[in-house]
Amino acid sequence: MLDKKKSFLIQIMSITENQENILLSPHAGTDEGAVFFNGLNAEKHKLIEHVLESDTIFQSAFDAMKGEFELKAADYKDDVQGLKDRIKDIVETDARIRIREEKNRMLLEKTRPKGKPPINETNKAYVLKQYAKNKTQ
Repeated sequence: MLDKKKSFLIQIMSITENQENILLSPHAGTDEGAVFFNGLNAEKHKLIEHVLESDTIFQSAFDAMKGEFELKAADYKDDVQGLKDRIKDIVETDARIRIREEKNRMLLEKTRPKGKPPINETNKAYVLKQYAKNKTQ
């Protein structure tokens, strides 16, 4: 499950980078740019749902095995360390995504024409909510 989650996060990072490219392009303040940006957001939402599902499955599996790990800690030392390393990598990837999302939010504010409502305010709120939910699980 951790490998799947990492894969989903890498895809989310790629989408976030593509969104940044849109925001830095001449299409940033146009309707065309908004369509591209929102299309990427839709893909990102699907991936976030997969990340949350992966978290739930991993947590269930871990809870089921936690007692075994505690009883035979010495036997599972290498396995536990491997899990810790993979989880650390996932947390770092998640942090990089959050930083990039914030950068994109600031770029979006700069590129949006004055007086025009945000292109993706609802989508942004959804994405941030899902990331926060993911972080607490």
